[in-house]
Amino acid sequence: AFAMPLLRRHSTVSLLCLLCGSVGALGSALSWLAGPTFRAELLLFGRLLCGVPSGISIGIAAVFVRQAAEPKLRSLLSNGIYVCVALGYFIGPVVSSSNALGTERLWPCLFLPSLLIAVIQCILFAFVPHTPIHELRRGRKTEAASSLLYYRGHSCLEIIEREEPQTAD
Repeated sequence: AFAMPLLRRHSTVSLLCLLCGSVGALGSALSWLAGPTFRAELLLFGRLLCGVPSGISIGIAAVFVRQAAEPKLRSLLSNGIYVCVALGYFIGPVVSSSNALGTERLWPCLFLPSLLIAVIQCILFAFVPHTPIHELRRGRKTEAASSLLYYRGHSCLEIIEREEPQTAD
């Protein structure tokens, strides 16, 4: 009963992104609190709450890109997600070195970027419209045209008609 109003307002993809962002923000906050409180269990639980939703978000982002992006840009945007993850794996050790934020006093600051990203994700996905494909699955062509205008900058009914058979994916 609690989720029904949310499901009417948001698509499943948007709700999962909101949930992952919220859990990730909580995990980042717990990881940050581990520094001043000297509690290792807060750090471990916080990192778990950050890592699992991050992995889920990567898969969800690929679905969202597939549903919302221009067909010629889909593979570029989908692969861009994995490039960003790889850059994160590279930047993390560099930033956490003792020459940067890896000092005893500054290491809790390492968790602030993930907290910021999670909060931004929650804010963005709370206000973005449904994808055109989501609207087509519900039989709402007018809303699909509006969504297409938002995401791609044009609202052509031929595009909606051409993409409609792909809704079974």
